[in-house]
Amino acid sequence: MVRVIKKDGRVEEFSKRKMAKAIVRAGAKKSDAQAIAKKAQKEFAKRDAVTSFELRSFVISELDKIEKNLAKNFAEFIRVKRKIAEREEALDKKILALCGKHGKVRHVYGGYEIEVIDEVGFDYPAIFIELIKNRKMKVSVEEKEGKIVILARP
Repeated sequence: MVRVIKKDGRVEEFSKRKMAKAIVRAGAKKSDAQAIAKKAQKEFAKRDAVTSFELRSFVISELDKIEKNLAKNFAEFIRVKRKIAEREEALDKKILALCGKHGKVRHVYGGYEIEVIDEVGFDYPAIFIELIKNRKMKVSVEEKEGKIVILARP
């Protein structure tokens, strides 16, 4: 099976289903999306790995053969998706920085579970402002096994 090397260095297995889904989100017909994904799988089958850039370029080229607007829509979809991921990464770094050594952060249900490790040094106001005001999350606080845990959900 072909591995896909992502822009951030992560590696995952090629998925026709995932590719077709992204192509459909750009406005292509499901049958066209499945055909392109199948063609991509066949095109790159003899390689051990392919970059996500190469796959995007292949898809844009194939969409361009069907309809120029589809290729443009797909490129824009990928650009916006990347921007959202970059923004989420920046926000994650901010939460981690705010918690510092005083809290332990885990991703859960599209939000966070923050275990307070040092109740005195933990910056509760900054965390709550970031989660509630800046990110518009629903926040609850509970005690688990003697520790204060902040749950933040979208």
